[in-house]
Amino acid sequence: MNFIWTEFGKLVDFDDGVIDPKYLFIFNENQENRKISIQKYGASVDIIRQKINALLDKNIQIRTSQNTGSWSTEEWFSDLSLSNTIVKDSGGSIGDESIEELLEKISLAEEKAKEAIQRAEDAEEKAKEASQRAEDIAFKYNQLVIDYIELQRLIDEQTYVERDENAEYAEIFDKMIGDTIEFQIKGHAQRTLALRMGIEHHGRLDLKIIEKIKNNYYRVLITRQDISAVMALGFKKQTYFVKSVEWPSSEMRNQFSRKYDETKIKSDAKYTLDDLIGFHKKIFKNL
Repeated sequence: MNFIWTEFGKLVDFDDGVIDPKYLFIFNENQENRKISIQKYGASVDIIRQKINALLDKNIQIRTSQNTGSWSTEEWFSDLSLSNTIVKDSGGSIGDESIEELLEKISLAEEKAKEAIQRAEDAEEKAKEASQRAEDIAFKYNQLVIDYIELQRLIDEQTYVERDENAEYAEIFDKMIGDTIEFQIKGHAQRTLALRMGIEHHGRLDLKIIEKIKNNYYRVLITRQDISAVMALGFKKQTYFVKSVEWPSSEMRNQFSRKYDETKIKSDAKYTLDDLIGFHKKIFKNL
């Protein structure tokens, strides 16, 4: 073998005969240098100069000729090319790679680097989206847990008579899931519908029972507004009626409670249904 190729690191600078007019020096990021004899390599040095300019600020490999002796790879170089690439070399004074071939090699490497960066950015974006979805799912799950706990609290506060009644109601409505039924709504239920859902309704409304939540609490579809809600349902004297309307979410309940005393507002007769809807809109106008 008449030459040795070794990695040199990042080419950051060169000196063309200023330090010593007999040599062309190259420098890496560690300020290590290698030199080539301007006189010995003659016209070939012009090609070396072009390669140096093309490879500035890039990682390179350098060639050290061994034609006339064991020249140190720590001191000399006779050619250079892009790091970690195959270089055509038949063992002449410099390698066989032309400046055009080197520029094409650099262009291809830069294109691959851009593609790799784009893939990394795409992967990072997908990871962020997945992370956000996971956070959204966790948030929704936590809200469901909070809603369930609140619903359980309301159930626990019921009297034994109410629990027995609600158990009877549940037996009735469990068989009606999927059905659309006319319900009477008035009093407390009418006021919670206005305050918690922002809906005013008088007399009767059609509800489609979607699913059981717990005991006599069901998720229903208010068919007129095409809005789902959680309601406590009852049945007495051949009449289906709404006992109460729950908050759409614990977040909305907490947001409202930070501003108003819900118990006081919904039980105060001076507030009309329009007033209750007004309270709802003041808090949730942006939702």
